[in-house]
Amino acid sequence: MKRINFYIGLLVIFYNPLYSQSPWTQGKNKAYIQAGFSGIFYDKTRIDNQDVSLNANLSDITSQFYSEYGLTKDLDVSLILPYKTITIKLKDGSKTESVSGFGNISIGLKYKFLDKKWKISSGLFFSSNSNSSNEAIGLRTGYNATTLLPYLTVGSSQNKIYYFANFGFGYMTNNYTDFVKIGGEFGYKFLKKTHVILNVDLKKAMKTESYFDSADNGLYKNTALYNDKQEFYGVGIKVNHEFIADKLGLNVGAIGAFYLNNLPVAPSINTGMYYKL
Repeated sequence: MKRINFYIGLLVIFYNPLYSQSPWTQGKNKAYIQAGFSGIFYDKTRIDNQDVSLNANLSDITSQFYSEYGLTKDLDVSLILPYKTITIKLKDGSKTESVSGFGNISIGLKYKFLDKKWKISSGLFFSSNSNSSNEAIGLRTGYNATTLLPYLTVGSSQNKIYYFANFGFGYMTNNYTDFVKIGGEFGYKFLKKTHVILNVDLKKAMKTESYFDSADNGLYKNTALYNDKQEFYGVGIKVNHEFIADKLGLNVGAIGAFYLNNLPVAPSINTGMYYKL
């Protein structure tokens, strides 16, 4: 039986609006706000399809704020503010280094152009090159590039279930490799205020550019933090519970990969609290 690795990748399971957008919009002058936390702790990566054991323990701790606001009934604007602390500690205890700062800050627009039984929306995310880095120790808090991600998302709901799928293409600057992104969710309400949700997510690098082979070397490459040519085929589960119906809620989850490359190999547990205005 093939082992399932757990990974952090780009997927933040509590809510990753950049890569897991639904077709629903908030509605005019309505807003969704979420604060979340994610942590990964590891000493192994997978680089060029080979496992790499590191002589250090690393952690990537993220606090993220996400907001979405309805400009009109069918048009939303969103903002993602991730703040990260990356730490590396040599296993012999001789040295500990860290870097903190914003990751790739993102803004987006989403427009719903079909609002019948099936909802269809399209959107565009712009992710800035706003990360912090320490070249001496090979740590960074985000991709050393900007990303433009147009996407299309389709979904529907009935009774106790909802489902959607999305497809996007990421254009990256600074000789990072462009990528295809496919994802989706299937949610089932098994209690009055609780959903259990299955996630699927795929990222495939196009392998047409050269940042990974030139600049991503040494510690930058082997720590697998925001490398170029990151890929994964993932399946995960999360639980969403609303304390106040359609107003205040909490979600937690985890995700595993059947395949990953140029990423840390480690478990990640994530949580987020949200409020709807």
